[in-house]
Amino acid sequence: MSYVVFDILSQVALGLFLIMPPTFLFVHYRWKPRWHPVFLFLGFIVLGWLLLNVSHHLYYESLFLQVGATPNPSDELRDRMQSDGAANVFTLLFGWLFAAIYFTIWFALFRIGQWAWKRLNFKAAAPSSSL
Repeated sequence: MSYVVFDILSQVALGLFLIMPPTFLFVHYRWKPRWHPVFLFLGFIVLGWLLLNVSHHLYYESLFLQVGATPNPSDELRDRMQSDGAANVFTLLFGWLFAAIYFTIWFALFRIGQWAWKRLNFKAAAPSSSL
């Protein structure tokens, strides 16, 4: 397979990671399913960790194929391909933490949005006392 395919798949996995929390939370608060937000949180930690690892692996696989496909690869390209040790370890061991922080930020934004929506609707529904 071409390195372009791996690069595209890496970007798709990263895009799914970025779009999943707001989508999950929108569905949860719009249609009010009976499951608790903690299950959303735990589910996204697992899926987010998986998507981050897949994206990371595919990115470095595309670099490896790009170096192999280039007749005289530049030193910069070789350095990017070979400097993946710390990034691999961090993504593998602490990708779940990044997913947890990312989901928590979105959860806080949704809760603030809910609070503001209720405040605005409450003030709009209150009768005016001016004569």
